[in-house]
Amino acid sequence: MKSTVIFADKNQHEEEEKDVPLSRPQNASKMTLSRDEYREVIKEAYKEGANDAMKQDKKDPSLSPAQEEGLSEREHGENKEYRNRNLTADQKEGVKEGEKEAAKVEAQKREETKQKLQAIAERHDIEILRAKTVFPFSIFPDTLIIDTTKMTIIRKQMFATEHITTIPIKDVADATVQTALFLATLTVSYMPQASNPMMIKPIEDHITCLKREDAIRAKNIIKGILVAHAEDIDIAKLTPEEIINVIEKFGGSQGVA
Repeated sequence: MKSTVIFADKNQHEEEEKDVPLSRPQNASKMTLSRDEYREVIKEAYKEGANDAMKQDKKDPSLSPAQEEGLSEREHGENKEYRNRNLTADQKEGVKEGEKEAAKVEAQKREETKQKLQAIAERHDIEILRAKTVFPFSIFPDTLIIDTTKMTIIRKQMFATEHITTIPIKDVADATVQTALFLATLTVSYMPQASNPMMIKPIEDHITCLKREDAIRAKNIIKGILVAHAEDIDIAKLTPEEIINVIEKFGGSQGVA
């Protein structure tokens, strides 16, 4: 609640001071302001009330996002004017320079983000491996595709029906192979951090009935890509032949043939 103030002209104030008894301290129960000071108080109270009203309007669900943005900009402008009111000319110039520098830094960040997105969009993901499960052990053969950034598992459920799973390589935690005669099962453990950052236990995906050599090669490729990422090697800049040779060498295991 606002406190009450009383204003008076200078002459009136002097006359009232003469009439005050000596036994009572002057201005003991009354505060006086000049007209200019009173106007400043009224202006500040008006601004504060306007800001409170705008904040209340923001809570109105009937306002559109554009209206809310306009209110926010207006409130920011009034707050800025209030803050700069008592600044000297040099201080105001410093504030302007700071705002220009902040705008320049923000523009630079936006440009860097734009260039990074453009580079990702223009980057060609090189397919390293494509393998299918063995028929008739798998009536509707599944397909495993591994490229430089992700692995894709396409599961055929029936004619013209399929389920596609895409796993970014950066989310893969491990890859293992279980062999039996000429067939093998590839198990991929991954943690989709983008959808659930608090996930602790990885998800396991099994691709069964792969050819033995395809499963082992897929495991070596996945392991090799993980090693390359851990060493900050951008394999997307290599040729397909270099990628295959280097990646499989990185992920190779002794005792598996």
